[in-house]
This record gives sequence, structure tokens and C-alpha cells, in this order.
Amino acid sequence: MEFKDYTWDKEFEIKGYFSEIPEDIVNEHDSLSGILHYSPNEIVLELFGAFEVESGISFGFGKYLEKIYGYSSDGKIIILNTYGEPTGTSSFPGFPITKYHVKNFKIYNVYYSEIENFNYSSESFKNLFDKLESEKSVEYKLVKSKMLV
Repeated sequence: MEFKDYTWDKEFEIKGYFSEIPEDIVNEHDSLSGILHYSPNEIVLELFGAFEVESGISFGFGKYLEKIYGYSSDGKIIILNTYGEPTGTSSFPGFPITKYHVKNFKIYNVYYSEIENFNYSSESFKNLFDKLESEKSVEYKLVKSKMLV
């Protein structure tokens, strides 16, 4: 899907890898594959697996995360702000599927070849995410409106 094809009034999906910390996005053991489902009514991130809970006790609810970092299948960077608590987990296919409701997200088209000293390492991705989060960007709110005649 091209960047210009994303529209706020139509449903779309973004497939990729997601992590709780930026530098783990390239580590296959610490990132999870998933799908960001967007519809005008809700935004849900569905992860195939679950992030590890430090205490070892999760009661099957999943890890509380307010921010999740993503790397889409077509190379875009995604930063998601969630409501924190996973909305559900199931293990129907034999592994956990964790769902987070997303408040808002940012998608960045990145030209990796033009970034100085970028080598696709954990440190490179950490620096990239830090830079993107520190920059101010325009915020688009998704608002439903009615036309009165």
C-alpha cells in the first residue's frame, strides 16, 4: 500500500513487526509479527504472540504497554500509542494472539539510504525512533461528522 493510499474514511491493514522498545524491532526473539487494523470506528493492533512480563506473572492478560514500535513489511516506521492494557488474548491456533486498542499512531516513510551511518542495527533503529519521537509533527484527529440539511 502506498503512503498516499491511506485514507481515514476507509479500512486498511498494515503488516509488520512490533516491539515494546525501539532497539528490539530488528531482533526476531524480541519483536512480534502482527497486523495493525484500521477502521474509522477503531484501531486495533493484533500481535501473534505476547510480550514477556518481567514478574513472570501475567494472569493471561498480557503486558501493559502505552507505546509500541513497529516496522512495516514495506519498510515504514510506525509508533503506536495504546490504551495500555491488552483488550484480549486468545490461544486458538496454538500460540497467543494479543490485541491492543490504539489511541493514535504515526507512520513514517523513511529513506534509509539517506540516513548517515544507518546500518539496520539495533542502535541505528533506536536512534531513528528517538529522532522521530523528538520531532514535532502535525496531528490528524479522526472525527466523524454529520451533514445537516
